[in-house]
Amino acid sequence: MHVFPGLFYGVKDIEVFWQDDFLLRFNEIIVRYSHKIILQMGAHVHFGEIRAPRFSDNKEDDMKSVVLVAPSISPIYRNDPGYTVLDIEPTYNTNSYEISGLDWRYYDYSERKKEDKFITLNPQRFFEIDINDYHSVRALDELFFKKPKYFAAYLRSRTGISSFGDYQANIYRSKNEEI
Repeated sequence: MHVFPGLFYGVKDIEVFWQDDFLLRFNEIIVRYSHKIILQMGAHVHFGEIRAPRFSDNKEDDMKSVVLVAPSISPIYRNDPGYTVLDIEPTYNTNSYEISGLDWRYYDYSERKKEDKFITLNPQRFFEIDINDYHSVRALDELFFKKPKYFAAYLRSRTGISSFGDYQANIYRSKNEEI
């Protein structure tokens, strides 16, 4: 889908892209077929994101899958142009599949006059999450609320980054510092 469900945290405000009645119907479908859904894909915001939205206080009615929002190839919102590379493989002893690899690959637009340079970010390794487990992604969301500097580092990384090593070190420090 192009416009994904849930909230988008913009620079000045929070946007909700779907009307409530459509969101509830969509969530019912996702909950009903969650055993067959590996991943939901979205776009629209030009930034890479990983989410596991909650639509209800009742955990039984809640969405049990991850939404992956792909970065945009267009730099219109000052993001480095990017795309997503997914590896999907069958799981053993089951009739399903899982994401075995996920990379966001960005063209370093800031360095365009010097040389062509691509940066690859593996969000699973970078943020220590399992894209196949919505609980893991929700734990990352909870960490963002507790540690604003970690959330700020996440916001930077989803646009493409020029100095991967420095940001990785800063994110790790932000994640592990005291609240």
